[in-house]
Amino acid sequence: MSDTGQAVRWSLEGEPVREGYLCPPVGRESPDALVWGAIHRTGIEAELRRHFHVAARIWYGLWINSPLTREQCRLLHILFTDVAVAARRFRDHVQPFLSALREAADTGRPFAVKLAPPGHVDMGWITTFVHCPRCKAEGPVPRWQESYPLEPVVCEVCGHSYSPAATYRMEREYFANAVVCGVCGTSHQVKDFKAEEIEILESHYYFHSFCEELDWLRRVAAFYQRHPERQRRGKRRPGQPPPSEDPQLGDEPVAGAPLEIMDLAIPRRAAESPPDWSAEDSEVLVYLRHNLFSLQPRWRFVSESIERLSPVVESRSVACPSCGKELLRRSQSQASESTH
Repeated sequence: MSDTGQAVRWSLEGEPVREGYLCPPVGRESPDALVWGAIHRTGIEAELRRHFHVAARIWYGLWINSPLTREQCRLLHILFTDVAVAARRFRDHVQPFLSALREAADTGRPFAVKLAPPGHVDMGWITTFVHCPRCKAEGPVPRWQESYPLEPVVCEVCGHSYSPAATYRMEREYFANAVVCGVCGTSHQVKDFKAEEIEILESHYYFHSFCEELDWLRRVAAFYQRHPERQRRGKRRPGQPPPSEDPQLGDEPVAGAPLEIMDLAIPRRAAESPPDWSAEDSEVLVYLRHNLFSLQPRWRFVSESIERLSPVVESRSVACPSCGKELLRRSQSQASESTH
């Protein structure tokens, strides 16, 4: 559907382990311009050049070495604290990263960083574009070629020499990277199973996911029955037919429709709800704020999907390569409860 963002996955080791993702800063300027502006304002360019690979495309040079040293953590804390001031939409996102950096600089706990390579996800396939394996900057070759040269090229960012063909790949996007046996606890990579087994595992996985979602949809419908004034109702465009009636779901409550076609009656924060509301109501409000769907069509789709997948789940399974027991197996009683 779109290119994948080159985010940094970071991890602060120790007890407890803290980890997260840092996306490039968002603002009126480009990420590199925002970072360079912060470097100039803080006056740390000379120190950065001693401890990092500094190039015009600064984002790529900050994550080459891992784990970071305490001095590197200190400098990045100064740098991104200033970036957060200049890029308001970046502030909340960067706070966990800054907190972990400070702790790593103060205590010496290992702080690992890894920048994702450039890529694209579409139609069930994950494409990784040609990139420098050292700094992860995209290579100087056109995208979407049938083949790429084996001869080395030099990275324009960090100067590393690499083969374009060795860094390009296209692979299927599976429902998960791995499955864990509930009996012996062994983890198995999904890609290592046969194609027929992957299809069965995928059916089990989505059946389980749809059953959980249907439980939430029931809770949402019950919430709207208790609080009809809180429904999000779609505004019909000219020529659009009126919503269908359903005695259980009501008059087409909508969660997460585009703002221009929605009357928003749900508070932005659960904390804004009346103090006498139940814990159940608060949980449903949180779910509605983080999930986008129209209740009636989604209920219909989820129910039909459960009905379609049930025969596969009840009749076919995949054995754990380690212990021979069934992976992702669900009982008949669970399937029956989920579809009624």
